[in-house]
Amino acid sequence: SRRIFTHNGVTGATFPTLTQQTLLTPAIADYIRGDRSREEVINAGGTLRNRQSLLGDIVNSSPVYVKTSTTVDTVYIGANDGMLHAFDASTGVERFAYVPNGQDFNTLREYADPSYNHKFYVDGPLVASTKRHFPSQTVLVGSLGRGGRGLYALDITNPVTFDQTKVLWEKTGLTEPNLGQVLGTPFITRLNDGSVGLVVANGINSSSDKAVLFVFDVRTGAKLAEIEAPAGGSGANGLSAP
Repeated sequence: SRRIFTHNGVTGATFPTLTQQTLLTPAIADYIRGDRSREEVINAGGTLRNRQSLLGDIVNSSPVYVKTSTTVDTVYIGANDGMLHAFDASTGVERFAYVPNGQDFNTLREYADPSYNHKFYVDGPLVASTKRHFPSQTVLVGSLGRGGRGLYALDITNPVTFDQTKVLWEKTGLTEPNLGQVLGTPFITRLNDGSVGLVVANGINSSSDKAVLFVFDVRTGAKLAEIEAPAGGSGANGLSAP
């Protein structure tokens, strides 16, 4: 019954998409959604890993608190269960979850394996716009961090009614070869032409091994600038937090 959304490569969607379910298998997709009926300890014939909690461990993603109205305040956090979670800040009840499509679903499938060794999935920093940027809209941007080469943006103006239509965009290392594992916190700022941009360092382990600063339109994901820093030496390069 959880409200879980994702991106299908073109637009927002409910989780899992057909492609994601094929990569994960239906049983593991259900496991990630929270179904515990196939865990070994609960079902004598179960084949999936036992969990102490449905919430994955939180390592490098720091919580972001957003109050979008006098009655709605929400805490957002990425976790190593493959999801960004949105929790009611007053009760702790999950409002919705988001599974970034940019992560490796073959690797996410291992999350249910009884011999699972810890992996990072949605482990990156988050940043939210403020009323200085958009008086009547709030945009949340997150990265996969150590979990992969990916960025995602969500319209969280009303997290109570959030659905797949509020998924704004995703960027991955497949579409942006200079995008690596973004470990530094991006920032949102008004640019000198009046638009609002997301300024983000490309991070480590990009396929190009370059140090690059990106500027994206925070609402559309359109790339406004891609600035390569001079290489500091031979071998792998990457840019830290701007």
